[in-house]
Amino acid sequence: MSQAATVARTPEAPRPLVAAEPRARLVAYTQRPFELAVASARTCYASEFEFVGRLTAKGERSRTTLQDALPQFGAELETIGRLDTPHDQRILIVEAMTPRIPDDVAAALQLFADEARRRAEGNKGLARSIYEAGHHTPFQHPTFVFALEGVSRNVVESFLHNHTFYNSEQQSQRYVEMRQAEVHVPPIVRSDPQALRIYEAAVRHSWDAYDSLRVTLVEANRKVMSAIGKIKGQSDKQVATEAEKKAQEMARYVIPVAAATQLYHTVSGIVLMRYVRMCEASSTPTEARRLVEQMLEEVRRIDPTFVAQIREEPHARETTVEAQLTGAARATPPADGVSELVAFDARAPSVVLASIREVTGSTLSDGELLRRVLDPAANAAWADTLNTWDHSPVLRTLRHVHYTFRKRLSLSAYAQDQRHRMTPGTRPQLERCLPTKEHPLDAYTPDILDGQVEAKAVYDDALAGLASAIEALRARGMPDEALCYLLPNATNVTFHQSGDLLSFIHKWRLRLCFNAQKEIFDASLAELRAVQAVHPDLTKWIGPPCSFVAARQPADKQESVEACCPEGAKWCGVKVWINFDPKTAKPKRPY
Repeated sequence: MSQAATVARTPEAPRPLVAAEPRARLVAYTQRPFELAVASARTCYASEFEFVGRLTAKGERSRTTLQDALPQFGAELETIGRLDTPHDQRILIVEAMTPRIPDDVAAALQLFADEARRRAEGNKGLARSIYEAGHHTPFQHPTFVFALEGVSRNVVESFLHNHTFYNSEQQSQRYVEMRQAEVHVPPIVRSDPQALRIYEAAVRHSWDAYDSLRVTLVEANRKVMSAIGKIKGQSDKQVATEAEKKAQEMARYVIPVAAATQLYHTVSGIVLMRYVRMCEASSTPTEARRLVEQMLEEVRRIDPTFVAQIREEPHARETTVEAQLTGAARATPPADGVSELVAFDARAPSVVLASIREVTGSTLSDGELLRRVLDPAANAAWADTLNTWDHSPVLRTLRHVHYTFRKRLSLSAYAQDQRHRMTPGTRPQLERCLPTKEHPLDAYTPDILDGQVEAKAVYDDALAGLASAIEALRARGMPDEALCYLLPNATNVTFHQSGDLLSFIHKWRLRLCFNAQKEIFDASLAELRAVQAVHPDLTKWIGPPCSFVAARQPADKQESVEACCPEGAKWCGVKVWINFDPKTAKPKRPY
């Protein structure tokens, strides 16, 4: 435990609070991104391959001839020929070289510089024309890796992760202790001293509750983890560490989404432009716009032409359909409170069978054909942790089957669910989740708090404190955008999620492990059981990761830990694969 978790805070010595400022740094990128995009576009229509930064075949022959004739000017010739060299700079270099070279070579040098100018101008015209025509694939080749610091969880979930085409590795609140109260403070809140005091007090109160819960929930979790520890052969110290991790995982629910985070975030050039255009449509328009401006500036630093030639401007917030349709309606939670299957195609099994036969020409019976494709014991592709399933012509047939669920998860669990980008959800704008007199804060409460009177009081008080601060800030005229930052991780959101069967299998295989967060485990289990009820022939072999591994183990290892998931040391301690049959009751989760 950190010292901060055991020291009582007093009004005279309040917890230090750090106002986070978003910072974007470009740490890796595709070299010469603009020229790469144009070269890839030219290759579509060229008889010969177009290489990045190269002139026409004639221009390259001229370059070679000049390099042979003027070996002492190799660096100057390279600069003149570069397509991103400003032409004014070419002129200066040519003027400096001319008095020192023969007249006939000087004429060739002038022609070479002019060829580079024409090619560069042609690149700019081509880039602009294909971009405006919607031919955007050339701009997906350049990629940019950003190190983002001081950004709120709110902007990550509302903007950066609220689409499909990105890759992120983000600091985990489950596994990393949040020792410092570092949060995003909206500029409009900073401009009002009284509003700032309310905001800071609410943040401090939630962090104090977080520290308290990290301590008070350890013992309750130790009782649970001890039984599992015996099965796993863990020492008392290892059990204690597991209990502390679980306590920390549950304590984070009281932290507001204003909490700062850090992450690596990779996007293509076209996604960066989409960020520019759509940043005002998110639930975090001010922070999102500041962040995107920094990302653009970082790219401009290494290739100003890329930003200049495919420049974009944000859609004004008032012009977005999200802003125009804003109303007071609230979402209807799923019937069971967790996950409800609301749409599917009853003909899915016949569609899958027909498409498998199209791919393979198989004449096996329907039942045997599905078994050979879907049973992990019969199809080795299911054991591939590289997830090469999309590269299997047969398994791609499962893309034809779609499901839609109405779900209810906390913001914390939704952030994990959101990372399954092939099963996208449409989360409500957070303004719809703000508590009001008519609609109190809807928040998740971990099961471990049942019977934990002291911890439950701390938990409820922290959530009530954030809700009270939201009301106080609303009374001071703060906009909803600013109020959303004080919503706790525990805030429940009701949303729809859709995807194809292959993508859901990937998600269920990961999230049905007992090591997964309980909320997302419960929702994933409810989804799978609902699909098994309507399409049993397609889903009877699906389960947690261990069920895929165990299916390929010999009979004498079916009840050993070797039949568990490939992670080995992270074995949950329960032989889930033995009793995961869809005809049985839901598997009992020990923690």
